Amino acid sequence: MSDRYARYTRLKFDRPHPRVLRITMNSPPEHKLGAMDALMHYELTKIWADADADPSVSAIIITGSGKTFSSGGYLNYEIEMRQDYNLWMPMIRDAQNLVYGIINCSKPIISGVRGWAV
Repeated sequence: MSDRYARYTRLKFDRPHPRVLRITMNSPPEHKLGAMDALMHYELTKIWADADADPSVSAIIITGSGKTFSSGGYLNYEIEMRQDYNLWMPMIRDAQNLVYGIINCSKPIISGVRGWAV
């Protein structure tokens, strides 16, 4: 696997086919149903540009670990953010960057969804 993916800790990578990159969202075990913490959310804003720039990737699969895809944001952190403007505004920008990263990626992205997904 390329060093371009070494900086990610909440996202795991493998190659189910030589030109396919599978990204697995790997939540901490204490987060139920694949809930996304701030670090995973941030990493999901960055991965699309890295995968798009990787000439060895022709298609991308995004999936969750365990029995679910993702239940969305980790609720305790979501509550904390809503009470602190300095946490909330960067997260809003990251959410926008996450969506635009997916939209602007030139490679097909397939969601491997099973179980609970938001």
